[in-house]
Amino acid sequence: VTRMVQEGLLPPLAMQMLSLSRTEAMHRPQPVFTLALAQVLAHRCPHLRYLDVSEWDGFEAASLATLLAAHTIEDLQIDCTPLCAADFAAIASCASLVKCSVCNSDATDEFVVALAENAPRLTYLSLYAGEVSDVAMHALCDGACHAHLREVDLAYCGRVCYQAGVRLALCCPDLLSMGHEHADLCDKNYT
Repeated sequence: VTRMVQEGLLPPLAMQMLSLSRTEAMHRPQPVFTLALAQVLAHRCPHLRYLDVSEWDGFEAASLATLLAAHTIEDLQIDCTPLCAADFAAIASCASLVKCSVCNSDATDEFVVALAENAPRLTYLSLYAGEVSDVAMHALCDGACHAHLREVDLAYCGRVCYQAGVRLALCCPDLLSMGHEHADLCDKNYT
């Protein structure tokens, strides 16, 4: 698909879903998502809604921001891909997000605070093995997305305490599922 897009074989309106996860590029040395690829996708695929760019070795500077700024991405999966602060900022500024998965990417409290405020339609968030704490949970409770949030995956987020998880469950009226395997569920003194 990538080659077809680069060679202009797909008309601009053809794709709304694109998965570049676990592609042949994974077997090449240094499979980094390049700015050139992001620019081609931004130009040739203006109606992308679903994007999976999981398991890359990273993003060239400004490539993720270029790609997200050109689209109204509603479902974004970037699992098992190292992300820098600029990548997290680009994701967090994507107001159209409904589903966001950044598993095994060292998601931070700052990212969740910005995402919670900027993505009011967010219903699903996977932070599996992220570096988030209770601060992120409070942001989800107080952010623009709390009224629509239905599922949050906090598995292996060891810095989230039980009380913050309970507060999230109480603050989000549509919350149906909160994965918390190996999250810190001990009885901390929490205020």
